[in-house]
Amino acid sequence: MWKINLFKKKEDKQAVKEPSKEDIKFSALRKIKRIRFRKDAIHELSDALRDFFSEYFAIGYEFTVEELKDELEKKGIKRIVIESVRYVLDNLDNKKFYSEGIKKSEFIEIVEEVELVINII
Repeated sequence: MWKINLFKKKEDKQAVKEPSKEDIKFSALRKIKRIRFRKDAIHELSDALRDFFSEYFAIGYEFTVEELKDELEKKGIKRIVIESVRYVLDNLDNKKFYSEGIKKSEFIEIVEEVELVINII
């Protein structure tokens, strides 16, 4: 007697596709565009940027700015890009702990810097 498998999993028919680098960039930029100015927005922005670097460069641990710099150097990223990344992350870290908070105009400026860094990578 013939065995017929009527309940094949969809996974068998379609290979799971890894997102492309451009898909990862687009997703990160979309996520960043949704962040609205409020008290914890700078933390959310920092987390979104760190998530982007983790996924884009397949970094499986919570990295420091220095560790990210080392990872980027290993991947052959240009020094000017690495310095831009470092500047933006340092700026975000400084703003996160600024006791008086930041102005909306400062937040918008930081968002633009983050978007620029993502686009140049």
